[in-house]
Amino acid sequence: FIFAGPAGPAHPVQAADDYRLDLHVDIKPDHACVGKPTNVAFSVDYSLAATDLASLVPPPPIELTARTSLGTISPEHWTFPASDGWYFFHFQFTADKEGYAQIELTAQVDGESVSLGTMEIQVLYCVYHVTVIGERTAIVSPLGSGTGESNNFYSAEGDFDLLLSHHGHIKPGTLIEGSGEAKMEVLVAMKTKAVQCSSGPNPQGSAHFDIMGQVNADNDLELDFLFDPVELSGGVNHCTKLGSQPRLPSNYILQTNNLLKMTFPLWGGQKEFDGAVTDAPPPNTTFKEHVFVSVRGK
Repeated sequence: FIFAGPAGPAHPVQAADDYRLDLHVDIKPDHACVGKPTNVAFSVDYSLAATDLASLVPPPPIELTARTSLGTISPEHWTFPASDGWYFFHFQFTADKEGYAQIELTAQVDGESVSLGTMEIQVLYCVYHVTVIGERTAIVSPLGSGTGESNNFYSAEGDFDLLLSHHGHIKPGTLIEGSGEAKMEVLVAMKTKAVQCSSGPNPQGSAHFDIMGQVNADNDLELDFLFDPVELSGGVNHCTKLGSQPRLPSNYILQTNNLLKMTFPLWGGQKEFDGAVTDAPPPNTTFKEHVFVSVRGK
């Protein structure tokens, strides 16, 4: 038998005086997502040599088998009669990890095993989980005759989808879209010549955030985290001379430069960094922020 390799979408196998097999594969879409079944269709063109057509003994049916090491295939076995014609089949491929899945098709023809070649399917996570942990310090100095300081501790959890094109592999411009929920707690302190104040319990709140982005020209995930204002409540101020008083509810802007235009490989990753919170801080205010971000496939 001679395996001639792919000629466009076809994989021909031929025995000089016996038969010819041509494999055609049609995958729509031509990518797969980890954990999600993908339909794969293929067809086989079988032609029998003239000398065999004259035989009084009909050849046995052709048996096909599909195998892969990157997931599961169902069904993975088919048969068709050994007579001239096109034969169409399909299966569901479910990948268990990202990468490039090699699916090998073999045929049993009259007791002999023939390789029809290997099809390749790109496998991506498609759905990702995001974790963000941040700590922000704002120092206001001078604040009248003293200084003020707030420590903002926040965390966020969310998911986003890679909105893959239905007609092609992952490519630059593919959109990213998702959302999540952020939680925040703020410790506030102030010190002047006359008064010292601190919060306890600290004001707390939560807010929705959107995850937007695209696959950039370097084939990386490029992400923007866009936060709604956080409504803080429940805090109590403790001040010398003034005693303890509930803090009034207030809104806090959690948006930060550090969570814009972030890039990760297609398979995700982790980043930890310090950076400027905003390009235009309030007067006499210094912002410092430390952020940890994790992006992983689900």
